[in-house]
Amino acid sequence: MVFTESGTYTYNGETVDYKYATTASLSEQAAFVNVVTNIVVTEQGYMPLLGDAALRCMLVQAFTSIGKEPFMDDDGNANIDRFVEFDNETGVSDIIWNSMDMVVRENMLTSIEDNVAYKTGIRKDDISTAIVELVRALTRKIDSLGEGMDMEATTNFINKFNESGFDGEALVTAYMNSEQHKKNVAEVVDAKNEKIRELQQRVNAETAKNVVADKKPVKKATAKSAAKTKKADSESKIEVVNG
Repeated sequence: MVFTESGTYTYNGETVDYKYATTASLSEQAAFVNVVTNIVVTEQGYMPLLGDAALRCMLVQAFTSIGKEPFMDDDGNANIDRFVEFDNETGVSDIIWNSMDMVVRENMLTSIEDNVAYKTGIRKDDISTAIVELVRALTRKIDSLGEGMDMEATTNFINKFNESGFDGEALVTAYMNSEQHKKNVAEVVDAKNEKIRELQQRVNAETAKNVVADKKPVKKATAKSAAKTKKADSESKIEVVNG
């Protein structure tokens, strides 16, 4: 790496001069990408939490004359926690990143993402799309029952899983076991039960109305109405005979 620029940083009260590079050859870029990827993806698994810190730490080690001395552990290795403390105080990684050739920067960033995706089989864009569609489907289902989803919980859900290393099945399983899902299920059940209660009340009211109608007393014939009926029958018989 050819260091063409100069800078200074202050750490633990000491001001230090350093030099840094703003570009890298193709082989240097490839080596950088592999080192960062191997920090994030190990035999123990995928650790996306280390992604940003690993990138910044390697920027300082590979693109500057600083090396790893300010944040070494007792064994002479770069310590990620000590680096974060160093970088938060000095801001060196931001200076290097913002000064770097844009094409080189984008090539390395894209290559790291592709390399991680190749090793893990996980693409963040695919996961993001899948989670968004899942949340939309769940939201539509709940809305159809008159209940809305907590949008803050939805946002937190998406943000967490965008950075996860889970596959699709694990994501769904995790959501099904989440407190938010349990809350949504309880709300759906409550909504259904309320609708059932309302329907039962209407049925009971209608049934009671019909029972009252069936028990309504029939009007008894009076002596006067009976006489009229008898007279009408007699007249009918006379007409038949005379006919």
